[in-house]
Amino acid sequence: MFNFNDTYEIFPDGKFLTRTMMGGQSISGQSHISTEEIEYLEFLFYKHDFFSMKDGYSAEPRLLMTHKIIYRHGGREHTVRATNGGNLPKGFELIAEGIEDMVR
Repeated sequence: MFNFNDTYEIFPDGKFLTRTMMGGQSISGQSHISTEEIEYLEFLFYKHDFFSMKDGYSAEPRLLMTHKIIYRHGGREHTVRATNGGNLPKGFELIAEGIEDMVR
């Protein structure tokens, strides 16, 4: 089975950490995003009620692909892990797309 895992961590100061695991190989990166990009992501997190999402979503494994988003804001932290896209709320997908647009 082939494993593919993405983890994104975004900090209030704009530090942006990425970690991708592909078949046992780890690729990490660090960058910085602008204040406007942080504000846009905060808008997405609140618009789609990220703190109310379940901790995990999974589906039948074929290709094991996991996306994990960790969000910390105002003393709160919530992590959502999605494996193989299992029954994801549309809001999670839109948040992930917003983050991935910034990674590219």
